[in-house]
Amino acid sequence: MIEKERLQELIEQNKEIYFVNWTYKEIECVNKIVIADYIITLEIVNDLLYVIRKEDAYKPEVIWKLKLNELFETKEDAEFALRYKRIPHTEYLDLPDWEEVEGDYSLEFGNSSLEIYKSTNRILVMTNRNYLGLYDYAFDKETTKENYLEACEICRKLWLGEEV
Repeated sequence: MIEKERLQELIEQNKEIYFVNWTYKEIECVNKIVIADYIITLEIVNDLLYVIRKEDAYKPEVIWKLKLNELFETKEDAEFALRYKRIPHTEYLDLPDWEEVEGDYSLEFGNSSLEIYKSTNRILVMTNRNYLGLYDYAFDKETTKENYLEACEICRKLWLGEEV
């Protein structure tokens, strides 16, 4: 956590400021956010850091509102928070039986996703979702029961943190 006064100093000195993107389980550097070559500015408002994209002088757009208690001065502090804060305890991954899947089906878990498209005859398991919503493909095969079982095994390994 960074105090408001210290955060202002870091912004003025153009020092790196880190935060944990809990949705995607990633550590990101606020200062290195580049979105389609727009100018990004940082402003402190109450207990929030606004990350603002300025398309032009008349249309600033707030991209993120980050709580000050979720910002870190060092990457090491952010890594500690990512590893030891918000540790899941009783969550379960429940994949449907093959017979239960009717039509198209989608399930997101962690930063991965299982997608079944019976309409286009594809089963996808996608991993490493980033803050732009883009994935790496880990699995892409025809929609068959055998391929579905293989996709389920990949999802199980991803959920348990095992190597795929």
